[in-house]
Amino acid sequence: MSSNSTAPRPQFVERISRIGAGMACKSKTRFYCQRNPRGGAVRVVPTMLFMLMIIIQIGYVLGQQLEIITTEEQEQGEQYLRAHNAARQEVGVGIPDLVWDPVLYLHASDWAEFLAGEGCVRLLSDGPYGENILWSRWLTRPADIVGYWLQEKRHYHANDNTCDYEEDCSQYTQMVWRATEKLGCGSARCDDDSWIHVCNYDPPGNYGGMPYQQTLWADN
Repeated sequence: MSSNSTAPRPQFVERISRIGAGMACKSKTRFYCQRNPRGGAVRVVPTMLFMLMIIIQIGYVLGQQLEIITTEEQEQGEQYLRAHNAARQEVGVGIPDLVWDPVLYLHASDWAEFLAGEGCVRLLSDGPYGENILWSRWLTRPADIVGYWLQEKRHYHANDNTCDYEEDCSQYTQMVWRATEKLGCGSARCDDDSWIHVCNYDPPGNYGGMPYQQTLWADN
């Protein structure tokens, strides 16, 4: 070998002989890595191969999580979607249907769990999504939850974008907000066996302006 040639430097990573990933209940995912043995870096595997092993592990667990969400929550999600989209279609100005979003579902479910632990208070999460919250004495169907918010429609006046005095129309206007595209809803049981229900919307509504225009303009 020529004295000018430079041998490639070996890649070193800390040896990890055990790696695991797990998913806890109530839609919370946790990943754990255990280093064994403890200590310094030794030459075991190239860095890229090591990273690939981790990616495969994470992808498997996330796939399992999405599968669980799909099988256990699909029917309820479809009920929420049908009720919301029916309300949007009633407006009659071509508001597009919402689609179910697993990320919003997890966010809504986690916030519902938090509220349940705080005595089932109705408290907005101040997160990046639009949010509707309902407390019910018993477990309630998605259609009835959406129907409760839909009652606000009689107090809303689309011609001047106002709500009757001392009434709240924000849950209804969020449901029919034209720019909103995605929906995710979750529920949690409280200590007294009542329930708290949360729906998240993306992009959020009620951020100024009207939820929709009464005139549908043709695209031509």
